[in-house]
Amino acid sequence: DARDEEERNRMQFEAYAKELLEDLNEYKRYNDQTLERIQKQERYSKKLEEQLEKVNKDSKKQNEKNHEVQKKFLELNLDTTKKAEDYKFQLENYRAILKKNAMLKKQFEESEKEIKKLKSEASTKNNRLAALRNQNKQLEKKSTDILKKC
Repeated sequence: DARDEEERNRMQFEAYAKELLEDLNEYKRYNDQTLERIQKQERYSKKLEEQLEKVNKDSKKQNEKNHEVQKKFLELNLDTTKKAEDYKFQLENYRAILKKNAMLKKQFEESEKEIKKLKSEASTKNNRLAALRNQNKQLEKKSTDILKKC
């Protein structure tokens, strides 16, 4: 009877261990996908650095946080209980990162609108300047013609 109980316990433990291993594999797939998304975001953030100084500062902070999150994942040991506890903590960090990325995207879009507006204004001013230069050349020509007649 004790052996049967021990066998049942062993089988329950093996089933539990198998379930945890499946959860860990799923967690690893999710983690890999999340890390890939973070790496794509880092590349995207580097492009923004050239256009937006404020976004650059926020992006650098975000990249540092992303690096720290990745570092923490690499340091996790094989202890399944610890992995389960750490998973919840990391998930909260990723949610915060996603919120931050959404905010950075909005700032970038607003900056793009401002850039378009400024380019439009510059174009209008350049057109006006060209018209004034043209008018100035015509006036110079007329004054030269008048001086020649005199």
